[in-house]
This record gives sequence, structure tokens and C-alpha cells, in this order.
Amino acid sequence: MKKQILFIILSFLPFIVYAQELNPGGQTQSHMGDKNIMVDHCTGIFHYRVPLYTLGSGDFGLSISLDYQANGVKRSAMPGIIGYNWVLNTDGIITRTIRGGIADEENEIGYLWAENSQGALPLERDIDKVNKRERDGESDIFTAVFRDRTVNFIIRMDKDKKIYAEPLERTNIRIDCRHYTSGRCVISGWTITDEDGTRYIYETPEWLYNINTEEAITRNSLHNKNYISSWHMNRIEPMNGRPIVFCYKDKKAQIEHNYRTSVKYHYGQPVKERKVNLGKYKKDFHNALREAIIKMEFLGAEIDMNNDPGYFDMYGNWVENPYFEINNQIIRTNLRVMGMISNIKLVVGSANNLLHKLNACIDYYGIINSIHASSIVYHLKAAKSYIIYGFTNMETLSEQESSNVISFMHSVPLLEKIKCGDKELTFDYTENNKLYEIILSEITGRRESSVVLSGKSNLDIVTFKDRKHHTVETIRFDYYSAGYVSSCDPWGYFRDYRKANYDVDIESTKHHSLKKIVFPYGGSLNIDYESNSAVYKFAPGTSGFITPIGGIRVKSLVFRDSRGERVDSVLYAYPRPGKMVYDSYNCLDFVRYDGFTDWVKRSEINSSGYAFLNTGNNGVFYPFVIETSSGKGVKAYWFHIPSVYCYWDVEEPLPYPFWLNGLPLATAEYDDKGNLKRLLKNKYYTGLSYRMG
Repeated sequence: MKKQILFIILSFLPFIVYAQELNPGGQTQSHMGDKNIMVDHCTGIFHYRVPLYTLGSGDFGLSISLDYQANGVKRSAMPGIIGYNWVLNTDGIITRTIRGGIADEENEIGYLWAENSQGALPLERDIDKVNKRERDGESDIFTAVFRDRTVNFIIRMDKDKKIYAEPLERTNIRIDCRHYTSGRCVISGWTITDEDGTRYIYETPEWLYNINTEEAITRNSLHNKNYISSWHMNRIEPMNGRPIVFCYKDKKAQIEHNYRTSVKYHYGQPVKERKVNLGKYKKDFHNALREAIIKMEFLGAEIDMNNDPGYFDMYGNWVENPYFEINNQIIRTNLRVMGMISNIKLVVGSANNLLHKLNACIDYYGIINSIHASSIVYHLKAAKSYIIYGFTNMETLSEQESSNVISFMHSVPLLEKIKCGDKELTFDYTENNKLYEIILSEITGRRESSVVLSGKSNLDIVTFKDRKHHTVETIRFDYYSAGYVSSCDPWGYFRDYRKANYDVDIESTKHHSLKKIVFPYGGSLNIDYESNSAVYKFAPGTSGFITPIGGIRVKSLVFRDSRGERVDSVLYAYPRPGKMVYDSYNCLDFVRYDGFTDWVKRSEINSSGYAFLNTGNNGVFYPFVIETSSGKGVKAYWFHIPSVYCYWDVEEPLPYPFWLNGLPLATAEYDDKGNLKRLLKNKYYTGLSYRMG
């Protein structure tokens, strides 16, 4: 997929406008004057940056900053090394999004190998293996970040089994992949060379391991998967400067993630289901078996049942899923709501062996004329009956409930030093792997200055200090905090459990999001948000309706002086509802039969469609945004968002034009009396041969 767009900017005023690089959904700087405060108008996302240091090497400058993005905090989110939605920006990382549950480079079953194997069954004819996660059905997406630029690419493999990068958009940079295939194929690193000849080398991996997912309705589970999710920067080699070297701690931060959502299956007509529930009779079985063994001792006989009772004990309660442990407690979850059993052959085989031995013992003791032998036979028959009950148990069901579960460990490299010429930055962490202090010093160890970060789950204070450790200035942050947020909305964001009937609870959705910034000079900025919204259509040609979408968009920015007096404000309005890049969102799936319908209800939204990159704010882009500055006038922004509905009812999927999402179309400026001051239109020529919706 190649981007081929040539654009011409047409101005309706007599001055020269120079062409600028237009990135999809690019951040647009707020006109309030602070270059560190930015709003991405087409997504409604507020951004804030705290510049820390700039290291120079020749003509090259490396900027170090703390970056914040206000797109809401989901209940499953982790605060990271700084705080919710905060990142340490050291100007470089390569990330990847695994699609299909399997890394592309994984031997034999990854997308690369299946794509290049001679005689391999075509993907469209091997859907069963893809659905069972036994073969990769989707290409992973890689994103390279350097010098405030991003390049998205996929990987391919040539005939010599060498992996190479293929950008998803036009670019002049070069991307080289390093990998080894002894045993398991692993991508060990990347080198990016930009237009100036500067080389960026990424070699420190960030791993996700012990990935386990259990899906209640499908068999698309993952067990004990491991893959590299990111490659961190190790070295920058400027064309006309000394190398900049990144060093990491030997010990990585180990972060455990566990999350579950609920699923209910409602039967349109009640069903009778045979449920293998050996666990229900396990206690009775062991009691009967123990009584039989006691009686055997009276006869001076023994029976060797050590193995098969062990199997029965292991499989007797098959709903215990051994793959998930949260707080050392085994999660009890069905592998499938519909009543199908995992490892049914093992259960039946173990039970048949037990029944065979029990029958042999019953026959043996049945011919002995003894009261103890009769008691043994009685208890053995009772034990046998409990096994049979476990396999013949019938229940009438109208609905069943289960869970989707995901669990994995995140192994995150901790940056220790950045060395640049005679300067170096040192990064110190707390015992809980929270970034605590960044120290600038000479290579000899002489301290020049430092930045101290304070806070628990979030970043509360950034303190700048001189070489004597005296405070120079501070920046303070405050966040929205909502009570009673023990539940979440269908999008996964916080919700007041007392408002369970509401799809989106905006006050709870803002929980943990940035509320206020107090600047070093004493002034402050208050940020407010509102719910996302978008138009939803059931089918092409229908009028659709406007519905709330999870997450937040910026509503207002209010600046105050050191006395708390309001000195300026910016209001954001979205006259037209957002447009979705996904085909649909839903919590419900229907299974229709002749005369009745089953339905599945999930606790969280599922999205569907071909969108895989540049998906905006929870899949939403805004085509028209108005920015009103108090006493200064209005700015209006228009953006292009391709309609997803042109993809419906087509024989073959059309390419997903991610680069067109949020493409700027025009900007208009009005004075405070509503008079048009300036209008700037952007005109684009494209080689796309399909209609854009």
C-alpha cells in the first residue's frame, strides 16, 4: 500500500504560504502561545509536553521531554514509570502491534513463513487453523519513532529467508532489520538511516511473555505466548557529530497484567445440556473409595489405585483453568460457554480406566462370602455411580455466563544513562520502578542540574534543580478523581456503579485525566473534557444516529494568573458528529435460527472492520471543529475522513487509506465580530482509483 498524494496549498490572501509536511491527524499547535500546549483538532486530544534537556552532537540535537496525551484512562490501564498517559520521550523507539495472535517471524506458523513457504495451503483455505491460532492470518504493524517523526511499516521475507521492512507510506528513510534463525527466529534489532545520513540503532528488546487469553465463545485462545513488543534506542550516529549512546539497567521492570470481562449467552429457547461435572461428585467419590479401602484392610488386602484416582482428582474439576493465576488464586472459567469441554479425551480416558478397575474389584470381592467383602462391593459401586453421574448430568438452561481473560507479564527496559560527548544524563528509579530523578552531569561525574519527579500513581510535581540541588522552578499537576468507580462502561473506561444504566459516565470517564497545570510563574491552566460522539449507521444509505463513544475529547482550556483570575480561555465545539473508521461497534452478537434467536452479550465493546492504523480517538475523527478564543475571535478547521461505508457489500476488501484520516482540508479565521479574516484551503491530487466515501 503506497501513499501517492501531491498537494497544492491555495491561499486566498496576498502572501506566500510554504508547503509543510502533513502527517495524518497531525498535532495542531494551540494559538495560545505556549508551544508545549497542543490540541489535535481532528481527534479532540489534548497534549502537553515538559521539555527537560537537549543534548547536542554537531548539528544534531536530542530532545528529552515528558509527554502527556489526554485520551482517557481505561480501568485496565497501568500507570507506567511516570503516570497514566505520561511517557518519557527520548526521541526513539520501534513498536509493533501483533495481529492474529502470532508474531510474523515465528517459525513455520508466522505470517512471513506461511507467506513464503512453497506448497503452503493458501490462507483463505486454511481458516480453521487461523481461527484456532495455529497459523497467523494477519500481518503485524511496526511503527518507528525518531526525531518527532513516525514511519509505519510491515515486514516481508525474501527467497533467502532475509527479513526486510516495507513502509506503508512514501518515505526516503532506510530501515534495515537484523535477525537470527538458529532455533527460533528472533528480530534482534533495527537500523534506520534518515535523509541526512543519521543512523538510529534499536537493539534493546521489550518483551511480553506468558501471554494467555481465554475467550468464552470461541476457541481462539492463546497459551504461554512470548514475543518482542518494542525495540528501544541504543545508539544515534549523527552524520557530523559524535555518537549518542543509550545504556539500560541489567534488571528490567516486571509488570503483571491481568484483566477479565464477562460474557452472557442467552438461549432463544431453553436447552437441555449434558454437563460433564465430575467436580460436583468428587468428594462423594473419594469418601466411598476411602470406606472401601478401610474395609479392604480388614481383609488384609490392598488395591493399587494410586494412579487413576490421581487422574480423577486432576480432571474431576475440569473448570479449573491452570493457565491463569491472579493473586495466586486459580480463576474458575469455562473454556466455552456453549458447554464444550477442553481435553475431553483425557477426562473420558481417565474415567474409563477407573471404571475398569472398579468393575474388576467389584467382581473380585463379589464372590467372597464375607460381610467386609459385601461392604467393599457396596462402596465401590457407590464410587462407580458418582463417576457415571458426572457424565450423565443434564441441566435445562436459558442462559450461561463466563469470562474472557487476558494475562501476561511485561518486561520493560529501564533507561540508565544517555552519553553524549562530555555530557551524560543519569536516570534514577524508586524501588517500584518509578522514574524519580534525571541528572545532567559532565562525563567526569560533576553534577550540573537535575529534574525530580514526584507522585504515586500519577505525576504530581516536576522540580528543576541547579547543580547545588537548590530548587529553580516547579510545575504541578492535578487530575480528575471520581468516587464510586468500581465498574466500567462498555468501552472499558471508569463508571460510577450507581449509574450502571448509562453507557458513558463523563465524570467518571475523566478519572485520572489531567485537570490542572500550575506553571512555574504561578499561573495555571485548567483542562475540561466531554464525551466523544459519532454517527452510527446500521447499513449504507441509512440516516444513522448520533451515539456517545467511550473516552474523552477536549472541551475547554482556561488560563488563570497567579491570583487565580481568569485571563484567557479557549473553547472547543464539534458541530458535526465524529466519523468512525471502524465498520461497527457492538456488545451484542446474534445467532439466528428458524423461529428463535440466541444472543451473546459482552461487558465491553467489540469493534469490527479493516481499520488497523491511525484510528484516532477510539476510532473517531471529527470533520469540523471550532476553536473560540475569548476576545480574540474564532478558528474553524475542516478535515477529511474517508467513509467506512463504501467498504460494505464489496466482493474484495478495498485498501484501508489510513493516511487520509484527519487530512486537513481548510482553516478559517474570524475576528471577534464574526468577520472572515483569512481562509486557507488545501487541495490534494491522489492516485487512488476507488471512491473515497
